[in-house]
Amino acid sequence: MNKVVLSLVALVLAGVPARGQEYPDISIRFGHTFPPTVGFSRIDQWFAEEMERRSGGRIKIKIFWSEALGKNTEMLDLIGAGAIEMGSIVPSFFPTRIPLAGITNALPLAFDSARQAQIIHNEMVQNIPEIQAEYRRNNVWPIFNHGITVFRILCTKPVAAIEDFKNLRVRSYGEHVPRLWKALGAVGITTLPPEQYEGLQRGKLDCAYFPNDLHLQLKLHEVGKFWSSASFGALATQPALINLALWEKLPPHVQKLFIDVGREAVLREHAIADKSDPDSLAEMQRLGNVKVVEFKDQAKLDAIGPSFFDQWIENMISKGLGDPAKRLVDYWRKRRAELK
Repeated sequence: MNKVVLSLVALVLAGVPARGQEYPDISIRFGHTFPPTVGFSRIDQWFAEEMERRSGGRIKIKIFWSEALGKNTEMLDLIGAGAIEMGSIVPSFFPTRIPLAGITNALPLAFDSARQAQIIHNEMVQNIPEIQAEYRRNNVWPIFNHGITVFRILCTKPVAAIEDFKNLRVRSYGEHVPRLWKALGAVGITTLPPEQYEGLQRGKLDCAYFPNDLHLQLKLHEVGKFWSSASFGALATQPALINLALWEKLPPHVQKLFIDVGREAVLREHAIADKSDPDSLAEMQRLGNVKVVEFKDQAKLDAIGPSFFDQWIENMISKGLGDPAKRLVDYWRKRRAELK
């Protein structure tokens, strides 16, 4: 191999484009709905920094955290209209806009881990054309998706068994979580994430409902002293979306850079996701004198899970989406079993 070829190989390995593949100057505003300290936020920051590094400083992505560019419920429209170039959303907030793409962010008891949720969702985007069509109808395109660790409850009283849920006031949201609490005899109280602290503090809520790392970030351990080991399943979440018109104008080698760095971001997240749940619990115990309550009825809780799939399919049939919904759930169940 001659010196010229070796030099080109070195450039590629360093993430610098070879001659004829220079990157254009692009400035991107990325609207984020969470603070920078959350686990998946740190991955998004790495993505932005790596895009700039590998493009030789030509592609700059500035992230605006904590809804600085718009509310969560506005973000899909802001990206689609090109008011901002990129952003992330909570997909379950848009059940009529992205019913297929958003369901992996909505169903309780449907994933065993953040890693599993992330893998399955990203594969479904690639393999189910109807999901791609949903994104296109909203004038956005997904670069990569995050996983969020298993949801837990942090309460003002112990929850050790199914019967302990009776009449508990638990944070709720969306279409499906209220059904979960109703099935357990609890009362779902629709609550935005930042409102949970005050809800526990003032007695409007008995339990917060979030993954451990978000319980920790919102300091809910200060007001909820009983952590239950009950697992309500992980979710896929926070897709990094780019305006579709911008995406389609990008040269192929620029699109490839976005895709490649996005794939590496997913792998980096896998490396930290499994530790997030126990590490965050340990930190809450250290900071807030949180007591661990062992939940003895996980099998009974898990048995409720399949009904959420069935209810969702019936809902999709009524909307003329029965066929893609069934294919999606079949794929989901198959891959979940394979990734146990």
